[in-house]
Amino acid sequence: RELRAQLVERGGMGDRPCAPSLEGFASRSTLHGIHHIFARGPYTGRQLLWTLAFLGSLGLLLHVYAERVGYYVQYPHNTQLEEQAVPHAAFPAITLCNLNRVRLSQLSGHDLHWAGELLGLLDSAHQPLAPEGLATLAGRLALSPEEQRRPFDLLELYGRAGHQLDLGHMLLGCRFVNESCNASDFRTVSAVLGGRQCWGRGRQYRGTGRAGGGAGGAGGGAGSAGGAGSGGGGAGGAGGQAVLGEG
Repeated sequence: RELRAQLVERGGMGDRPCAPSLEGFASRSTLHGIHHIFARGPYTGRQLLWTLAFLGSLGLLLHVYAERVGYYVQYPHNTQLEEQAVPHAAFPAITLCNLNRVRLSQLSGHDLHWAGELLGLLDSAHQPLAPEGLATLAGRLALSPEEQRRPFDLLELYGRAGHQLDLGHMLLGCRFVNESCNASDFRTVSAVLGGRQCWGRGRQYRGTGRAGGGAGGAGGGAGSAGGAGSGGGGAGGAGGQAVLGEG
């Protein structure tokens, strides 16, 4: 029987090769189920079931592909905005991130001896990194041995020489929910946050704002040792605005 099938494929007894048949392709294909459809011999009910299953799977695959491609080219998007009434709006915290952590005018020779290199003002030899911009430090570097051995407290340095709102010249203006505010309304939350200072306000106001935050902003500046300006923080909340600055 196998010899007869080979003779049929060859088209006779000659050595001339015949054209590839669909049955031969299906028998060598790795596509699942196709070799059950194109089998040698008469067409049976088993082949019909395999044909229906194959065509159904192929049609479902093409349908899913076409649906996903059509959904992609539509570029769908969804934007949702909710507005909620806030009966008691708490004033947000304001954080200032200054390039200069402390005020140069408040530094003493003892501060420079212990923290001058940490603050980026002195080199490892305790000399100003920018002599032309830090000329005022030259007279503070000469310390007696007793003064050098005096204990040093970094937290005390930030609390004394750091930027403070209660100085009267840092907070230039403040308004929240149509009410004015001043430096006395703020309290220091943290004075040492890696060069940042955070002030919070405990009072609450009645107002209306959008969920997820509202309009508000703060800007600030501080002159560093070489005259370079520094950055400010931000204030968010229901209609809050604060203007900060320091010369």
